[in-house]
Amino acid sequence: MSQEWIALIASLSGVVVGFLLSVGYQAITARLEIRRLKKALRGELRSIKFQVGQKEDVLRKMIAELGNGNILPGETVPIPDDVYSSGIYKLLPHLTAKQRNCLHVIYGHLRVADRRTADFEIAVRRDLRDARLQYIEAAPQKDEVTLVGLGPTEVLRHHKGQLGDLLENYGTVVGLIESYLKDDPIDVFYTEKGGFEASKTEPEDRMKEGA
Repeated sequence: MSQEWIALIASLSGVVVGFLLSVGYQAITARLEIRRLKKALRGELRSIKFQVGQKEDVLRKMIAELGNGNILPGETVPIPDDVYSSGIYKLLPHLTAKQRNCLHVIYGHLRVADRRTADFEIAVRRDLRDARLQYIEAAPQKDEVTLVGLGPTEVLRHHKGQLGDLLENYGTVVGLIESYLKDDPIDVFYTEKGGFEASKTEPEDRMKEGA
């Protein structure tokens, strides 16, 4: 074999080896990145679990004060979602359907709760104003003070019930987080049972157990 052929084969071998090393390095780097994201996500979920406890305390105070006719502002420090928001698209191919759905419901519930509690005071005062006007328009012959005393009662009861629903949802979220951290995520959309309709025949409801 001529020296030219040996040099050519050596050169091609170097290219192939270099390519394989590059591909292997990229694969290892990608694998390490996914592992890092999964670890960071679990850390974020643990932080959320503790913060939810604080938010539950705020909700209980809001409910208690609302029962006394007082309106407490509901805005608190938002739930952290940096890892989920920035990394979920990279993680999706590496998560099971139950994991993806569980995370979707966790963060969805939390975002809705943050938005509703942040808008709580404005919403209550708006509804109180509207109720007062509606009562006055509906019965202009009655004493305005009496009307104001009737309308707000129903409004406050309504919003108190909504806060109770949020409190219950927080309990559900904590159950979902715990199931995810135990590597046994609750099947929130009943994918393993053929969907929600099929799940109705099952006696066990893990969503309630998680709550």
